[in-house]
Amino acid sequence: MKNILIIILTFVCNLSYSQNFTEIETHLLNVINEERSNRGLSAFATDTLINNGAKIQAIYLSNVDTRKKIAHTNENPLYEFPDDRIKISSNLKYIISSENITAFNYDSTQTSLEIAQRIHNNFMSSTYHRMNVLTEVHDVFNKGKTFTSYYGHYITYNEKLNLIIAVQMYPTENFNK
Repeated sequence: MKNILIIILTFVCNLSYSQNFTEIETHLLNVINEERSNRGLSAFATDTLINNGAKIQAIYLSNVDTRKKIAHTNENPLYEFPDDRIKISSNLKYIISSENITAFNYDSTQTSLEIAQRIHNNFMSSTYHRMNVLTEVHDVFNKGKTFTSYYGHYITYNEKLNLIIAVQMYPTENFNK
């Protein structure tokens, strides 16, 4: 009986949110790369290690009980700051990271593409978030190499607050590793 109740509760909880996160993330990457292309910048490629760093904060934020707690810090001292999260999630491949976070009320009438566009618009309307989206990776060793710009994101839903939460990370690679 307990297992049946858990299955029913899981089904009911999942009914409150109907969007496909993977689909939203795909749309978001496409929207960002379209913006970058229109400005003559190279396209971003996602990196699973960076996505995992973003996921740490997104999962944490999906469980907060007040909008005041939606921030770049995490109560877990291991993951307190974006730099901590990127170092741990990438096994020191990346050592520092900028982070974009946005949260807004979930509207079940919006498509996955509309949600991705809303996330992007929120980031582009903030000076520092926009700077992260539009920064180009330059050859720090001055050897004429072209570097792929990697970034990561993770999107989740906070049921308590009925919020879509998106976290993006823009790390710097650890060239000493």
